[in-house]
Amino acid sequence: MKKTHGDEGTAPPRHSRGNDGKEYLLLVAATAPELRAALAALPGGETVQIPRRPSPVLGEKRASDLPALPVLSRESQPIRCLVCGVGPTVAALSLGFYLGLSGEDRPAGVINCGYAGSYDLDRAPVGSVVLALSEHLPEYGVWAESDETVAHEQRRTKDRDAATFPFSGRCGFPLPMSLPQAYLESGPVFTRLELFPDRAMAELGLGNQNISGYNENDSRPVLRGASATVAGVSGSARRAARMASLSGALVENMEGFALALACAAAGIPFIELRSVSNKAGARPLRKRNLNAADRAMSCAVSGLLGPLSRR
Repeated sequence: MKKTHGDEGTAPPRHSRGNDGKEYLLLVAATAPELRAALAALPGGETVQIPRRPSPVLGEKRASDLPALPVLSRESQPIRCLVCGVGPTVAALSLGFYLGLSGEDRPAGVINCGYAGSYDLDRAPVGSVVLALSEHLPEYGVWAESDETVAHEQRRTKDRDAATFPFSGRCGFPLPMSLPQAYLESGPVFTRLELFPDRAMAELGLGNQNISGYNENDSRPVLRGASATVAGVSGSARRAARMASLSGALVENMEGFALALACAAAGIPFIELRSVSNKAGARPLRKRNLNAADRAMSCAVSGLLGPLSRR
């Protein structure tokens, strides 16, 4: 049976230790507000100086020059922070350069936290948190003039992870094209990347299935499902429905696939938490409920990283 990244038999992650000899985690968010929400419930998190703009990774000589947060005491596992910027391109660039600059000082694991738009508010309401089980890139490929047929056919074949572009032939079926985005030890990557958060959490000694979202007064388990990464936020219901159909995802974001691919290529455990701030496709975007999303993310990250503060 074909193995995917994270299955038994793949190359073990290359764990590294910081300059102080401790393994560390890298907490990545697209923007400073998202990172601040993730740190809010952690001991000492409110004192971290977060840059308002993406970290100047290209100008850094060492990855260790970037912000770091030690949790509680010297015996705790340090957490370093990275603001990667908005969108899949800059996210891949930022994390890729970070890992390249790290050398032997690579993180033991990467945790991506950020906002998301929900494709279905009944399944993923505002204020909920989604633990990504897979990442999809529904925009990747060659698009015909009429893409509704493509969306229909891609929905029928989404679970087969076919090596095809979303390209419509005369009958509306995608045509096979051998142009993957990347090659991993497990094989080529096209528009779908499986994630293994439970395995990553166990390996890193983090939380479990009982991680809570929402807030301290309304604690519910995080949701689990697929996430779609888009280069352009869905600004209409039609567009959101199309992306949801192509990917089979529960929510959409703008960095997850890129960050997950970088970690998969480097053999580093990856965990993605997304707090829902709005319905994907709803206008205007300024109606997002960021307060609810921030509270939910803070609660979820606290549950995920809480055991670190008790070491």
